[in-house]
Amino acid sequence: MIRVYYLGTEIVNKAECPRGIDYIHDAILGIEGTQRKLTQDTTEEEHTGLIAVADSWRDADEKEINQLNDMKASLPTEPARDILKEIDELKASINLFERR
Repeated sequence: MIRVYYLGTEIVNKAECPRGIDYIHDAILGIEGTQRKLTQDTTEEEHTGLIAVADSWRDADEKEINQLNDMKASLPTEPARDILKEIDELKASINLFERR
């Protein structure tokens, strides 16, 4: 279910992060005053974790739902490249070439 959470922030590794960062993914995160406004489609487990650290929360309105869905639709659908695998394959090719 798509919900909106208002989160405070905390310093993690010298960077300001919203509370509940472990539960945040595929979301819209904005700033409203001193709080972070998180719009996210959450599972019940994520919802439980976020409401434990949120200052407040509510169900998203139609505009917020459309914004989140539009953002998700704009994301690439192809899987991310596996750069480490590509590097290993290139190293193997170079080693084979050098042996010849």
